[in-house]
Amino acid sequence: MIKGDIVSVLSSSAESAALVASKLGKKHESDGLGIYYRKKEDHIRSVLVSSPPYPEKVLTAAEALTLSSAFLFAPNRELSWSDGELGLLIESSGLRGTIITDSEDDIRRTFKGLAISSMDMKGDVDSYESQAEAQEGGFVYLDRLFSVKGVGTVALGFSFTDIAVHDRLLSLPSRKEVEVRSIQVLDEDQGSVGRGVRVGLALKNVELSEVKDAYALVRPETRTARSLNGTIRTFPWTQVDEGQLHVVAGGISSPCEARGDGSGSYRLELNREVPLLPRYVVLNLNVKPGKSRVVGSLLVG
Repeated sequence: MIKGDIVSVLSSSAESAALVASKLGKKHESDGLGIYYRKKEDHIRSVLVSSPPYPEKVLTAAEALTLSSAFLFAPNRELSWSDGELGLLIESSGLRGTIITDSEDDIRRTFKGLAISSMDMKGDVDSYESQAEAQEGGFVYLDRLFSVKGVGTVALGFSFTDIAVHDRLLSLPSRKEVEVRSIQVLDEDQGSVGRGVRVGLALKNVELSEVKDAYALVRPETRTARSLNGTIRTFPWTQVDEGQLHVVAGGISSPCEARGDGSGSYRLELNREVPLLPRYVVLNLNVKPGKSRVVGSLLVG
């Protein structure tokens, strides 16, 4: 059974991000996320580059990062404000990764006190071989749905659970039950796939109009939520303002309203139903220019 790992490339330079990604795989998709692939036997590495490029859209960078099981961070030789914000985004994700730099001392000094300062650092990506496994989430993240003549409705996304032909899943937000008619990976039919794989799922007896707004397919037993309770871990220079924020996990983002209880715990009311995961990146997209849009991370429970 094919399995995979997902790696996001983060950089404030679109050219640097594309160069790093091109060394790790061959570009196959450019609509939405830029996706590069490398297949070795029954393992596929998917390399993601957010589009539009950071820093124009920090939300798309957060979606790509939270889809991933590892990351590569390629900062500028002279660290900029944008590099700093990306460092905070990485810290909030809780992921481990690799920094591509020939200025280790600058990285460790700039990000002192953050996990990123003690992560692996390399001068290039030629020897990069990390295969961090995608975690079980009980869902399939979706980014495209369309209709194919003779096939029907097709959904493209990434698997965060094992999937097999004839599996029945619920689409979000409609909770319409769908059945997997067939599975394709890199244009080859598969009977089943493991986690961390870019999949094309043909859905049986479902009209595109019934699921056109779907952003995930979840197993019936997967826990989902419209509100989240937990502690928001912030940075010394950030604070949680009650009001509209965004949470991001598993590539899925949602606007939300935050309400604190005065003791550090928060309840976030989301605009849409999401798979319930242990950690979410928290963003404030309404801050003044020059201030970090990364608030921190919500730890659920």
